Amino acid sequence: PIKHEKAVAALAALAAAAVDGLVETKGLDAYDREKLKYDAKKKAEAAYETY
Repeated sequence: PIKHEKAVAALAALAAAAVDGLVETKGLDAYDREKLKYDAKKKAEAAYETY
């Protein structure tokens, strides 16, 4: 359903924003940033699916 897709997208966006903040404070490089974003999005999607 569309609501489900929007909820997953919203969670993924929040996870990506949190990663951006972490990267800025820790001084990580672009590779680490993208890997963390990918992992955060996957975990957010998995958490939504199990809820």
